[in-house]
Amino acid sequence: MRSMKKSVSIRAHTSSPQPPLGRLSPTAAASKGAKSGRILVKNSGSTVEEGSVQGRSSPQSPTQGAFLTSLSGSGALGSGSVANWRAQTVEDAPIPEYEDGNVMPPPNFQWLRVCEDIMQTFPGAAGSGRRFWNNSLGLPEFQDIVSDGFWWVMVHVIKEKINREKREKEEEEKKRGEDEMQQEEKGGEDDHRYDDPFFRRLSKNFVRMFEKIPFSKKDHFFGHFPDVMTFTLLLSFNSAYPRSRSKIDDDDFKQQVLDLCSEWTTGFVSSKKSSSANSWVFEHDFQDTKTTNAAERMKHLGENPSTPSTSRRKLKQQMEKLKGEGAGEGGGVEEGHMRPVRMSHVLKHSPFMATYLKGFGTYGDNRQLEVKVGLSFSPTRPVVTFENKKVVGKAQWMSDCGGKNGIDRKKEQAMFRETERRAESTAKDLKKLYHKQRKEFKEMVMDTKNREADVLKDLQDLERKMLKSEKTDFANKLVEGRAMGERSGR
Repeated sequence: MRSMKKSVSIRAHTSSPQPPLGRLSPTAAASKGAKSGRILVKNSGSTVEEGSVQGRSSPQSPTQGAFLTSLSGSGALGSGSVANWRAQTVEDAPIPEYEDGNVMPPPNFQWLRVCEDIMQTFPGAAGSGRRFWNNSLGLPEFQDIVSDGFWWVMVHVIKEKINREKREKEEEEKKRGEDEMQQEEKGGEDDHRYDDPFFRRLSKNFVRMFEKIPFSKKDHFFGHFPDVMTFTLLLSFNSAYPRSRSKIDDDDFKQQVLDLCSEWTTGFVSSKKSSSANSWVFEHDFQDTKTTNAAERMKHLGENPSTPSTSRRKLKQQMEKLKGEGAGEGGGVEEGHMRPVRMSHVLKHSPFMATYLKGFGTYGDNRQLEVKVGLSFSPTRPVVTFENKKVVGKAQWMSDCGGKNGIDRKKEQAMFRETERRAESTAKDLKKLYHKQRKEFKEMVMDTKNREADVLKDLQDLERKMLKSEKTDFANKLVEGRAMGERSGR
C-alpha cells in the first residue's frame, strides 16, 4: 500500500495567546493543538478527524479546516481551505501558505460586492469612465493583486505591529535596546519584504495588467490605481475581520496602505494626507452597513460626480488661501489655475517593476518597461502622465481623428494632406538652407585660399630682401679686404 504523507494542522481558535504573525512552527503547532482542541489532517485533499483531545469541540464542515503547513520554516494556513472557525479579528487571523499558481482570496471575499462599492463610490467611475473602470476591475490580474496584497499587508504591516506591541508589553525593560537594533537593521527591511513570494507574484500580475491597459488610458488608470487598490484592500479587511473595524478604519492605517500602494506603483509616496480629507478613500465610511443604491451615493458625492462635495469645499478653501498669500506678497493666483510641480521618473524603478525585472524580466522587458512618467504634485492630488512618444502620439491621433463611430475618415484624410503639405514645405526650406550654407562654405574656402596666396607672396618678398641684403654685405666686406691687402703691400 502506498504510504500517504499527512500534514497535521490544528484549529487556530484557542483561549491561549495567539502566535506571532499568525504562524506556528510544526512543533509548536502540535503542542498547541494538544491543548486547544481537535487535530485535523489534510489527506489527499480531504479532511478527517485524527483524534479528539480535551477541549470544547463541535462538528464542522470538512471543507472548513484550518491547515497549518510549513512555509520557509514556519507554519501557515493551507491555501486549499479556510479556517473551520471564522476569525473575527486581525489578531486571530492565520496566514495562508503561498502556492505558486494558486491565489488565496481574503476571507469572506465577495468580488462582485467589492466592484459594486468601488463603482458607486469612486468619482472617476462616473459618466464615460464607468465602462472602462468596470472592465478594468474585472481583469483577473487585478483580483490577484488585491488577494496577494491583502496577505502581504497582513504579514508585514498588521501582524508585525501586533507582535511589536506584544514584545513591548512583555519586555518593557529591553524595549530601548530592541528599538535601536530595529533602527540599525531598517536599511535592509524593504529588500527583505520585497523578496516575499506574495510580492513577487504581485509584481508579475501588475506588469501583466500594465500591458493590458490601452495606451490612451494608461495615464488615467495608473493615476487613480493607488486609490482604487487602497479602497479595495480596506473593503477586504473590513469584510474579513468585522471586530477589527476600529483599527482598519483608522486614518493612520488608511494612509499607510495608501502610501504603500502609491510606492509600489510609481516608486513615490502619495502627497495626500488623512488630515487634509481631500481623498475619496478617506471620506468613505467603511463601517456604514446601510444599503444605499448608486443614485443615493452619487447624490452624496455632490452635483459633479467627478469631484466629491468635500473635495470641492477643500479645493475652494485652498484656492482662497493661495489667493490671500499671493495678494500679501504682491502677486495673485488666477482662479482655477494652480501651477503643478513636475518631475520625470523612470517607472521601472518602482518596487513592482524592479521586482519583476529582477525575478522574471528579460533584456527585452527591461527596454520595454523603461517608461518615463511625469509626476504632477498639485494641492488636490498627484496625477501621473506618460511622456512616451508612442502613448502621447496615439492618444493625440485618437483625439484629433476620433468621431462618434471610431475614426473619422474625412478628418484623417485632412490630417494626411496637412502633414504632406508641412513635409513639402519643410523639404523646400531644408533645400534652400542647404544651398545657402554650401554657397557660404565656398566663399569661405575662396577667402581662405586668397589669404594663403597673400601670405606666400609676402614670404617670398621677404626672402628676396634678405638675400639681396646678404649679397650687398658680402660685397662690401670683399672690397674692404682687398683695400686692406693693397695697403699692407705697400
